[in-house]
Amino acid sequence: MTEYSASEHSDPYLAQLNQLSALENADPVHYVEALRALTEKGSLNAMNQLAWAYHHGIGTVVDLTQAERWYRQAGEGGSVSALYNLACIYQERGDDQRAYEAISAGAAVNDVRCIHTLGLMYRDGRGVAKDREKARELFGRAVEGGSKEACHGLASIYWKRKEYKEAYKALAAGADANDMRCVYWLGRLYRDGQGVERDYHKARTLFERASNQGNLFARSALAILLMSGRCGTRSIVPGLILYLRTVKDGFLTCLMNPDRRERW
Repeated sequence: MTEYSASEHSDPYLAQLNQLSALENADPVHYVEALRALTEKGSLNAMNQLAWAYHHGIGTVVDLTQAERWYRQAGEGGSVSALYNLACIYQERGDDQRAYEAISAGAAVNDVRCIHTLGLMYRDGRGVAKDREKARELFGRAVEGGSKEACHGLASIYWKRKEYKEAYKALAAGADANDMRCVYWLGRLYRDGQGVERDYHKARTLFERASNQGNLFARSALAILLMSGRCGTRSIVPGLILYLRTVKDGFLTCLMNPDRRERW
């Protein structure tokens, strides 16, 4: 937990915090004690990291009340990362309204993660009325700020509008940044000839690339493509085996952790 936003690099205790990072795994109890000492000196980043320790049980028991307290104190002092982490706690509790408030504060000072998350909230209507145009604007800002994750969100808006050429641009950018969701959806564009000339061979390459990284949707699409014979010789048995394995893995994924959407 040692990444800082641009606004947090002015912390006078940053060098000490960086030195402490080695203790996070080696001696977590000492790590937490050292963080507490720096919070007493007013280090916002130390407050954020102490909250993270309480949030995830690093060197101490999990204590969401203490995590929320320290995230909020750091956020009120100007730590954008703390605002983002505070929003995560609220989302875990199902309190989307308070999550929206924390994320909005972070987005207001141009934090890319907060801008992207705020776009997701507007797209899905979580903590705020659904507004896809506002979501598109926020995703665009996040992409310009360097967020590869926002490429997928931006593409999803264009896809819903059937503006496939714009979706293609966003997906291509995400694929270049190795976002496997974008790789999969880009493969679908090539497979279906939407926004780009149909090319089953490019689709297969993209599906294979995402499938090799664990994307189950891509693996399913690849299996169906192999069985169809659109890339050459019809491979019914290998395609069927791949498809059945995908169904099994998908069931296990949903059973063990249904929120792991990055695999899908």
